[in-house]
Amino acid sequence: FNSLSSLVYAVVGCYMLWQREVRLDPLIAAEAIAVVVIGLGSCAFHGTMLFEHELCDEVPMLFFIGVAMAAKTYAHPLLRSRRSAAAFSVAVGAAIGGLTLAYVLFQTYELFIGGFTALVVADSALALTWSSRQRVVSWCRDRSIALLIAGKIAWEIEVRMCASDGRVWPLHVAWHLLTAAALYYGVLSDTANRIDCGLSPAGSPATPCPLSWMAVPFGEVRVLASGKDVEREGSAAAKESPAAAGRAPRRSPSPLLRACSH
Repeated sequence: FNSLSSLVYAVVGCYMLWQREVRLDPLIAAEAIAVVVIGLGSCAFHGTMLFEHELCDEVPMLFFIGVAMAAKTYAHPLLRSRRSAAAFSVAVGAAIGGLTLAYVLFQTYELFIGGFTALVVADSALALTWSSRQRVVSWCRDRSIALLIAGKIAWEIEVRMCASDGRVWPLHVAWHLLTAAALYYGVLSDTANRIDCGLSPAGSPATPCPLSWMAVPFGEVRVLASGKDVEREGSAAAKESPAAAGRAPRRSPSPLLRACSH
């Protein structure tokens, strides 16, 4: 049952890849592909219980959270400049690479769990503090976090009791189902946030991006806050000489930039 229920990740990932707005954004597409690989790797691991197959489950999990965090560059108030986005990307890449290498070398499951949990908490903190005010973004984010917490509770109970009471095995199936749903809503939240900030080719200020996702009561997402425009304006202001800045007329920011500044 654990092997079969693992395939729900692959089904969810394939469904997300079927969505046009996912395929158009390379980072979001990478998240969806990682979900598919997690499902296949988890199925192989639960069917064989071999460490090499366990790596096929857990390394894609690290890749997924790394890409999910990278997808928030230029879409979070703290990550809008080239310098902060580059430093953040390097830090995330180093954390993922170092954790993966250490886990492969030492084969210590607690090391993986601790590091992965810390990365998930950091990604959730970014999601809770980004600037998008569109309802679809926060609605999906909140459900993703709630489902992840529920799945974690089921997993913790099953891990602690399975040796003494085999009847708790359905809780591991529940972990798979709940976290697959959490990934579904998390990827959609990232997708809508990047569209909102003008970072995805799927949307434009003039044309809302239609959404057609199951179990989501929203039909579109609009480009309201352009992360790229904020970053470009900040770079231009930094390069402008003091003399030129003194002669330049003072202009009010556009409504688009005012929306992104909150």
